[in-house]
Amino acid sequence: MFSVSAANASDLIAQREYLRDAAGTLTIQEVSQLDFESAAPILTKGYSHAAHWLKIKVLPSKEKNIELRIRPTYLDEITLYYPDSKNPDLWIKRVTGDKYAYENRDRNSASLGFIVPGSSESKTYYLRLQTSSSALLHVQALPPAEARVNDLRQDIFMMIYLGFMLWITFWAVEDFFRRPDRLTGFFIIYQLVYFSYSLAITGHIAPFIPPDSAWLNDAVTSFLVLTNVFISIVFYYSLFALYSPPKILLRPLMALCIFYPLAVYGLMHGYAMEVLQANAQIVLIAAVLFVFLAYTTTKDAIPSRITLRVICTLQMISLLLSMLPLLGWVPATEWNLSATLIHGLISALLMYFILHTRSAAITKTAKQAKAALQLAEQALVFERQKRDEQSYFMAMITHELKTPLSVIRMSLDAMQVKNPLKKHTDQAVLDVSNIIDSCAQIDNLEGNAIPVSKRSCNVILIIDELRQELGYRDRVHISAEAIEEIVTDRFLLRIVFKNLLENAVRYSPPHSMVNVRASCKRNLYPKHLCVIVENEMLASNTPEIDKIFDKYYRAPGARRYTGFGLGLYISRKIVSLLGGELMADIKDQKIIFQVCLPT
Repeated sequence: MFSVSAANASDLIAQREYLRDAAGTLTIQEVSQLDFESAAPILTKGYSHAAHWLKIKVLPSKEKNIELRIRPTYLDEITLYYPDSKNPDLWIKRVTGDKYAYENRDRNSASLGFIVPGSSESKTYYLRLQTSSSALLHVQALPPAEARVNDLRQDIFMMIYLGFMLWITFWAVEDFFRRPDRLTGFFIIYQLVYFSYSLAITGHIAPFIPPDSAWLNDAVTSFLVLTNVFISIVFYYSLFALYSPPKILLRPLMALCIFYPLAVYGLMHGYAMEVLQANAQIVLIAAVLFVFLAYTTTKDAIPSRITLRVICTLQMISLLLSMLPLLGWVPATEWNLSATLIHGLISALLMYFILHTRSAAITKTAKQAKAALQLAEQALVFERQKRDEQSYFMAMITHELKTPLSVIRMSLDAMQVKNPLKKHTDQAVLDVSNIIDSCAQIDNLEGNAIPVSKRSCNVILIIDELRQELGYRDRVHISAEAIEEIVTDRFLLRIVFKNLLENAVRYSPPHSMVNVRASCKRNLYPKHLCVIVENEMLASNTPEIDKIFDKYYRAPGARRYTGFGLGLYISRKIVSLLGGELMADIKDQKIIFQVCLPT
């Protein structure tokens, strides 16, 4: 197929001339009397309803027969005329083409052609071409042995070509099953269509078409031409969508896909030439759009935008080289006879490069994600072990310390001591007990081990009980409108307000009042009960408001009091567990805590 010089050296055609029959009605007798114009080695006349006549002069040969080898194979009808040697006034007529049964052809090969008798004198032959495909015609007059060598070269090339295309397809199928991807799925469909299309346009499906349905060969070929372009556009549309190009350019590309069902309809109703011509023009439009889209993308993906631009530029060049001669806009060369196959190979390689790059990058990312997941799982197991150990330690230390503290408290009570030392000792024991309780609460909260038992309760009554139990009756003032009871966990709510009241009294000036206000927020959904605890602050004890709920945080002036800085941290955790929110603010040398709970 690529041995151009060898083929031309054996070609016995000395002269080629061309005549256009616009109406397609001229007879051989009329044509033989008309003047022809000089023709190029490859006839390039694009899509036309006209009949095209080629007059060739074949040199003398010692061979018994000469083979007229005709390419491409997808031409509809080629009629051969030459004078009868026994009666020069009569013309011998023979016909071939992809609309004619393979068994009735002169040459049993993928290429079209005729076998004519050799002659010791130069002979003139007339070929009439009528086709719905592009009128691209190349004729060689070869000795039989040379014709078989050319056919063998073409068959070997096709075997290598199809084998390579199948290898790429198998890779895509394997990659798709390993990592399903829409783009890879479209590529597999494209490869299967192009594989069938390649067999059709090179004449390799003709031997399998029944003689009485020979027209199917041409119909299937035309259908595959349209389908190949449609799938290719869909593939690139899906590819470009990853890069977020301007929609004004992406929409025309999708609009080109709408042509496919219309084209199939036209093909079925006898408009094959018009449909194929429009299809070729759409290929050129798509090639230009590919480049515009590649250079206007706004988002990076895999492969990179630079790689995409190079690929689309190469694709456009390949399409221009293969499609312009088919439209008859530029002369064809020997290369153009195989251009469709070569373009298919280039497209497959470019698509393969895109998909292979994406697959490698996604596989790498997946491996990294898997490794990160394994590390996270290991860290989680380690964290659980630490939590279990911490929980065991907290349970043990709570038990081991609470018991001695209870003994100490009972012993102090039994001693009947009434001096200030007894008061300080009781407070120290209470402080240690509170710290142990706080640590246990922290452990339960962070281990999600605190059960929530909700029931109806009155928040104002809870606060009033705490005020009396803690001895803050003269320091805490409660004001509340008529509020409803809420459904929540009473025990946990006591912990929250106990911490807030203790903090408010402890870290405010002596004899200052702590104000507690409660009200219903009906504008929230669901309806919320909001409780505000407000107290003045010591000038030396102003906390950092953004750190006030951090674990272990204590304001600068709080160092002289016992504590771990856990009370507010625990309170916020509990309020969150109850479905509410605990907030803090500082205003006019006062600190304001607001607890909002759904009713």
